[in-house]
Amino acid sequence: MKSSCLIACFILSGAIKLSAAAPEDISISVNPAVAHVTIGDSLTVFCRVSAPPGISVSEPFVRTSSSLVDIGKPQAVPSQGGTASSPGEYRFLMYIFASDTLQVGPFAIRYTAADGDSGTVESDIITVIARGVVDSPEASPLPNRDPFEIAGYTMLFWLIVFLAVMAAAALIARGIVLYRRKKAARPVYEGPIDEKGEFERIRALKLFESGHYKELYFLVSTALRGFIHRNLNFDAMYETTHEITGNLSKCPENPELTGALALILEESDRVKFAKYTPAPEQVSTVIDRTLKPVTALLEEIERRKKLEEAACEGSPHEHVPVHISSLSVEKRKGGE
Repeated sequence: MKSSCLIACFILSGAIKLSAAAPEDISISVNPAVAHVTIGDSLTVFCRVSAPPGISVSEPFVRTSSSLVDIGKPQAVPSQGGTASSPGEYRFLMYIFASDTLQVGPFAIRYTAADGDSGTVESDIITVIARGVVDSPEASPLPNRDPFEIAGYTMLFWLIVFLAVMAAAALIARGIVLYRRKKAARPVYEGPIDEKGEFERIRALKLFESGHYKELYFLVSTALRGFIHRNLNFDAMYETTHEITGNLSKCPENPELTGALALILEESDRVKFAKYTPAPEQVSTVIDRTLKPVTALLEEIERRKKLEEAACEGSPHEHVPVHISSLSVEKRKGGE
């Protein structure tokens, strides 16, 4: 009788174990939208979670990632027959801050079965290839390695220091040459650019409504740099925000307008690089706050062009060039 009870207990316990969900029944897969990105770009990573009925799973989260990658919170992707709280597909928005071969992950979820069994399931680690802005698009960047790691194999420490100094000097020299080339060769635009239309196209993307604040500020600041570069006669596309704001403070345009442009650029940098999260009402007005000084400056530029044309037509013996950057009026004294 006892042996029969024991056998029944073993069979019952085996049936319970077989009915419990095994970890291999729960899966999490991660796929980046693209294989390569450039420094400062955003990258969408899709995370798909699968679990059998009756198993409760959490939102995916990242266990570890490089300090050169900023990863936002997961956002559930709407799917047919599913809700945001049920297993499904999520997306992460990542920002890359350096060129390297970066390891991200693993991504993980926590699960709880009906019988109280719980645990964690992890995905594979993904590799993100990030290119530098001045590297060849066809060249694959090499991962960074610590000089001490190299020295431990074949080379002496003093030689590593010497090579590091030489490499730094070469990079500085190359940077100076590239900067001078870019400054000398200004971009040629094939046709007139709709300055205000650039910002309206960003508005049409509805990034504020979808919660992509960083991407919104990245596009607005890039369009604003292009506007300054084309209309205020200094190389805003190749300068840091600190250099641009310094040039704006010296520009004899209306200081209220140039100051407003500088504030937008500084606000954008805090959002993109300092993990600053502005209030929703501040984000929703960033395009309008940018368009206001941009529109006023465009009207001022157009007004000065008309004054220049009128001066040239009314005084054929005088040449009166008006420079938007310096606002200096020079008269040729040939007829005086």
